[in-house]
Amino acid sequence: MNTINDKESLYKVMRSKTDLVQLSRVAQALEDNPKLLEDIGKSRRSYKSFKGI
Repeated sequence: MNTINDKESLYKVMRSKTDLVQLSRVAQALEDNPKLLEDIGKSRRSYKSFKGI
């Protein structure tokens, strides 16, 4: 029998108004590039630093 370990996250995905095609693209991008979120965070910090100048 298959069980879902993270039911809360699954619930959030199911309740999301974001199209499942878009969510699957994000999931694939994260799988292809595990550092993607870290890179986005770095970009945001750089932008905020630049914006503050």
